[in-house]
Amino acid sequence: MKIAYLGIDMLYPVLISLLGSDCEILKIFTCPTDNVTEYNTRVIQSAEDYRIPYTVQRITKTDMKMLSEKGCGLLICAGYYYRIPVTKAFPMVNFHPSPLPLGRGPWPMPWIILKGLAQGGITAHKIVEELDAGDILLQETFAVDSDETLVTYMDKVSEKIPGMVERLLKDLSKLWENARPQGQGIYWDSPTPDQWTVKARMPVTEADRILRAFYGYECIYEKEGHLTELIGGRAIFGGDGRHEFPLRGGYIEAQKKRKLELPRKMEIETQGETEEITLAHRQPIERLRAGCGHVLSSHAFQSLFLWRRHMGLSLYLTPEMFCVCYGKKGNNTWFFPCGEEGAVRAFIEKHIEEADFSLCYLRPEDADWLVSCYPGRWKLYRTPEDDEYLYVPEKHRCLKGRAYQRFRTQVNKVEREDAPRCAWLDDYNVQDALYVVREWHRTHEKGAGQFMGDEIDEEAILLWRRLGLKARLLYLGGRPAAVTAGFYISEHIFDIAVAKTAVSWPGVAYYARRDLICSVPCGLINHEEDMGVPGLRKMKEGMLPGGKNEMWAAENRI
Repeated sequence: MKIAYLGIDMLYPVLISLLGSDCEILKIFTCPTDNVTEYNTRVIQSAEDYRIPYTVQRITKTDMKMLSEKGCGLLICAGYYYRIPVTKAFPMVNFHPSPLPLGRGPWPMPWIILKGLAQGGITAHKIVEELDAGDILLQETFAVDSDETLVTYMDKVSEKIPGMVERLLKDLSKLWENARPQGQGIYWDSPTPDQWTVKARMPVTEADRILRAFYGYECIYEKEGHLTELIGGRAIFGGDGRHEFPLRGGYIEAQKKRKLELPRKMEIETQGETEEITLAHRQPIERLRAGCGHVLSSHAFQSLFLWRRHMGLSLYLTPEMFCVCYGKKGNNTWFFPCGEEGAVRAFIEKHIEEADFSLCYLRPEDADWLVSCYPGRWKLYRTPEDDEYLYVPEKHRCLKGRAYQRFRTQVNKVEREDAPRCAWLDDYNVQDALYVVREWHRTHEKGAGQFMGDEIDEEAILLWRRLGLKARLLYLGGRPAAVTAGFYISEHIFDIAVAKTAVSWPGVAYYARRDLICSVPCGLINHEEDMGVPGLRKMKEGMLPGGKNEMWAAENRI
């Protein structure tokens, strides 16, 4: 039998079992990996050793046609990042490391350990359009031990694979005919940083459960705002309290560690004390912002991180406050500080005698505070290009009234003519999202003074999980047509940070934005500023904002 194989090293025993059979592997499709926690090296080495053509490029419909023309009789997927075009030209089978229908989704193994489930498994099922929902061909289960780690779990999976592959190849026709429908499935999203973060105040048992669930992958240890990345960590009872990574009742030992924490003390001397904004700053920035109820998109970590290069941003951070230097506007232009009032006042008074010292992204209450604390020292003025547009989600969900007639027409047209399908961004369709943003930037020229930010959009998509983004993909006629992504500024305010389309059909851009608005529970939508760009302003005003976060700037009168 001629076979196509798709996968990385995670389920490498599937490939080894196929190589030991009488099958001919036409081509191997693998994925780019970091080769630190996930690998493709053994798959690639096997392809080279057996002289099998391979690629790290995503499989396409053209590839499927080629495989069919070459007489492919079976496609086997075993740990592959991307969605696969479904065809009826030959059977398609996926090996999934959970006892389906429990544990659909891109990374079920940590959840099985985190949830303390008693049983794990490996399932071979038909590949269908819906993720991990195809009829079950073969399934093996096993007990999950009380001290199970991700590594030992996958060892048990590996033990089951050779027999399953042998049965699949021997009895494919019979298994296919007698496949068992899954019925209602249970889907688990990819774990977020909250799930793989261990805090010093955690009990040993809780910390060890997290470390076991992600054993071999990065976990974050957090103590008093300091962050350390750990790989291969386990929690141990006891100790003398002087260990590097203490817990309640014990400590952590790890095979690898990398400091991510930020300095606790920094001198307020010059803007030279600032540092590059990195992912490690997310927690301290968001802690400070939440602590003082600051809900501007401008000061949210995700916005600062994504725009850091375009705007020349650098960060000054203490345990009590943070302030961002706006390098593109000068070496002494700063976002209004965010944090405890005493620390904000100390920062301003350190710089207030400097003639080029200026502040931007002030809320009205920040402007009032400056006038009250330093009367006559500041020239204050409105900056409408920085105003953030606010929308009431319920109005865009209902689309009632004459004012929303145009939007109703657009939505109805897309649904009537374009066969729309919407999906959450996940590890399997991230390449579709990247295609959309790349296509948008390919077809749009940069306007004078306009931030187009192609790398901003790409970075947002590539780092969506690390940034805590929620994103929706719109497919029209089965092809990716739009992506919209954002994040929660607060419990009740959601920010739309990315909104791009790969097509210019009327109504598609609004349809995609509305889909995200309708998909995230919140009280307000923040659609950020228009930067003074006429096209952006027209679009954002045309979406009928319910209000704005008005922005101010301040220049020193010295």
